[in-house]
Amino acid sequence: MPKTTTAQTNWTAGELSPKSMGRFDIDKFKNGAKTVLNWLINQVGGVTFRPGTQYVAEVKTSANATRLIPFQFSTTQSYIVEVGNEYMRFYANQAQVTSGGSAVEIATPYLTADINDLHFAQNADTMYIVHPDYKPRKLQRTSAVTFTLTEVSFVRGPFLDDNITATTITPSADSGDGIVLTASASIFASTHSGALWRIKSGVVLITSVSSGTAVIGNVQAEPDGTAGDLETGPAATTDWAEGAFSGYRGYPTTVTFHEQRLYYANTSEEPQKFWGSEIRTYDSFDAGTAADDNAVAFEIATREVNAIKWLASGQKSLSIGTFGGTFSAKGGLDAIITPDNIDVKLDTNYGASKIIPKHIGGYLYYIQRNLNTLRELGYDYEFDVDYANDATLLADHILQDGSGAKEIAYQQAPNDRLWVVRNDGQIAVMTRNIKQQVLGWSRIVSGSDSRGAGIFESIAVIPQEDDRDEVWVIVKRYINGSYVRYVEFFTDEDFDYAYEPIRLDSALTLDNPKDITAITQADPVVITSASHGFADGAQIKINIVEGMTELNDKYYLVANKTADTFELTDLDGNDIDSTDYTEYYTGGEAREMVTAISGLDHLEGATVSVQLDGGVPSSQQTFTVTSGAITLLQKGAVIHVGLPYTGDLRLLKFGDGSATGTGQTKKRRIYLSTLRVYKSLGITIGVDEDNLNTVYFRAPNDPVGEVTPLFTGDLEKNFSTNWSSDDEILIRQSQPLPLCILAVVFRSEVSER
Repeated sequence: MPKTTTAQTNWTAGELSPKSMGRFDIDKFKNGAKTVLNWLINQVGGVTFRPGTQYVAEVKTSANATRLIPFQFSTTQSYIVEVGNEYMRFYANQAQVTSGGSAVEIATPYLTADINDLHFAQNADTMYIVHPDYKPRKLQRTSAVTFTLTEVSFVRGPFLDDNITATTITPSADSGDGIVLTASASIFASTHSGALWRIKSGVVLITSVSSGTAVIGNVQAEPDGTAGDLETGPAATTDWAEGAFSGYRGYPTTVTFHEQRLYYANTSEEPQKFWGSEIRTYDSFDAGTAADDNAVAFEIATREVNAIKWLASGQKSLSIGTFGGTFSAKGGLDAIITPDNIDVKLDTNYGASKIIPKHIGGYLYYIQRNLNTLRELGYDYEFDVDYANDATLLADHILQDGSGAKEIAYQQAPNDRLWVVRNDGQIAVMTRNIKQQVLGWSRIVSGSDSRGAGIFESIAVIPQEDDRDEVWVIVKRYINGSYVRYVEFFTDEDFDYAYEPIRLDSALTLDNPKDITAITQADPVVITSASHGFADGAQIKINIVEGMTELNDKYYLVANKTADTFELTDLDGNDIDSTDYTEYYTGGEAREMVTAISGLDHLEGATVSVQLDGGVPSSQQTFTVTSGAITLLQKGAVIHVGLPYTGDLRLLKFGDGSATGTGQTKKRRIYLSTLRVYKSLGITIGVDEDNLNTVYFRAPNDPVGEVTPLFTGDLEKNFSTNWSSDDEILIRQSQPLPLCILAVVFRSEVSER
């Protein structure tokens, strides 16, 4: 029987659909997997056991659904906004923004039922927020702990088409506040309060409605600040136009910035229309003389009502997603849109959902109206045509199995990824690199509480100063007998030291390092650490010393301490002699070893797991949080505590090794595996979930009692499967430890029968 060596060097095609299992003729099949659960696909090809989440706070009212929105104040200051029932709260620097010990909060008009319909667009320190039932609003940050939400004060429009009826309006005065507009027919409704009305060349803001034929209002000042004037006197006039935005006609459904204009679209009165502000004057919709910088408006002409679902600014056009397809608006060849130069054309017939789309490079990604398909909207220069590729073609289950998409977010670093929250509470993650032909999906399931996996409900991404994008989520969990909703964020995917990575959910970390500033070459060695607070006899661990590296990653006892110094002994009380050690250069941290962990009230009653100094406890593996605390059986210096989750990478059936064609359907016996890993610890492998084989990382010369160091390189594991044509290798990480798989190689025998 022929022997064969099978290698898989990347997973850039990601998790493939069950319907794709017959496509072993294409290259993507060789780069895919049957299951990629709780892994992230790297653009260079490997897969990483996904990072855990860190707990930040419980939402204001856990009984109500809540949403997260990103708010980037500047290139160095980013916030997450918690939007709930008639309120907003704020987060920055991985913590809730507080003032005087209380969460900073502002009131909003938005009810729980409204928050998933909010669309928003931000420019500098101002975010515009729209909802079809509310007048557009501005969210602004005025200090590190002060935010305001105010109604947009529109200037000179926008307006519906000019009146063409015989109905007249007679103003009681040309200017000033509190004037009365009297109509010759019943044209006013109570929901016109707050609307603008054009009377000849002037504008009136209606402040109250007296009847169907009479309203009271204020004459709006001109855009240049001069007093407004209706220029009509007491005479009746048919030269008027009703405001496009009002409680009566509806408010915009979507908003975006494009080419220095603010665009709104889709009211209940005009669902196919969009309006653009004056250039760099985002609240003014003065049509003026149709100069290039005046406001613009356009209604998409289609045979059927084709409501606009979203607007998105592209590199060369304004992208418009509608129920019936996508359109692009531009001002002709390499020109900006102006009142007299706008061209709107249909790009694709794939209708869009209301979910706000995201860009990766020059491509726009949107959820199709069926909520089960992610479309990649781009332009083919060779054929001069727009296209909307199905990014879920080989993974059509990835959204369908979760009853469709709910929300998407874009993470630029450390990899280009789209994070899609599904309606069932899982997250589908697409890693994308167009030039390298990387398009791979994986799925994330949250760590388990007493009723199973937590439910992801909302997601938002904000950039950090270290060029890393931080993914924030709201997770619904069942804790201590009731459902709660927590604000959490995914921790760093990359790390420098073994004790840093967090591979638990809703986690908190005990880490209290004391900086070292000097170390003597003496017997006994003396450590200088200002206000260290250690007591004699305390067990400590020392890390990241530069120079006298002999002290790193070992355990000691404190002796003869002063306020700013202490000596070291080994755990038996013998002095540490550093006379022959390398001379100290700089840095270093000392941490006290403890067994008692408190402050875990948000996980009360939950079964949690522990990461201990880059490893796991050698004895007890799980703990129950009681009175907000747990007690370990062994000491640790850096301890992560949270809800456990498992990473499963199920490979596809091997198709090689046959002398008579494909190895698919042939019986095979796998007897050896080699796994190439990076900064990893902890792994099991096999075909039977109940009989997985442990891959050992500890070398024979590793010191007993110390944490096994992270490993980079090749690991071999001998194991034997039965002769079968159905075997699919399962690689599992069930421990809260980092694992990055770069490639796998298997040796097997293949039967021709």
